[in-house]
Amino acid sequence: MFTSIDGKKIYSADQLTFTENKDVYDAALGAGLGYKLVTKKGLVFEANASYGKLLFNADKIDHTVVAKYGLSIGYRF
Repeated sequence: MFTSIDGKKIYSADQLTFTENKDVYDAALGAGLGYKLVTKKGLVFEANASYGKLLFNADKIDHTVVAKYGLSIGYRF
């Protein structure tokens, strides 16, 4: 997965000024699972989840893993 993370915003003690770091772009390697159900009337239900570990720029942010979850409902035509 290709991912982007907003740069950290660090506020001063008086909350009047802050420092904003640059956005971080990275790739993650992991695994995912999903399930899809299609009814005879064309309704589609889908659920998925994935989990991955950042590969290159994990030292520039406050976490080293990413997760993605999804739930979709649609109509197949």
